[in-house]
Amino acid sequence: MSNDHQPCHFVFICQGKDCRQKGAKELLKTFREKVKARKMKKTAKVIKTKCTNNCEHAPVVILGDKWLFKTRKNEVEGLVEKYM
Repeated sequence: MSNDHQPCHFVFICQGKDCRQKGAKELLKTFREKVKARKMKKTAKVIKTKCTNNCEHAPVVILGDKWLFKTRKNEVEGLVEKYM
């Protein structure tokens, strides 16, 4: 059984109230656009999550094993470049 189509990069973006108020919806959209533009749809998965209970650090992104706090839309390109 082959794992050729299994994602190896996972990005979780909190969609709790505080994160949404601070731009998480746009982050989700931007990450998905970057993954698509880089033709990474088979190797990367962008997933929206419920609240991660880190509201004071909103918006929260989990990229692999890295927890990223107060993430901004303009940081997405660099994060994809560095971690994916």
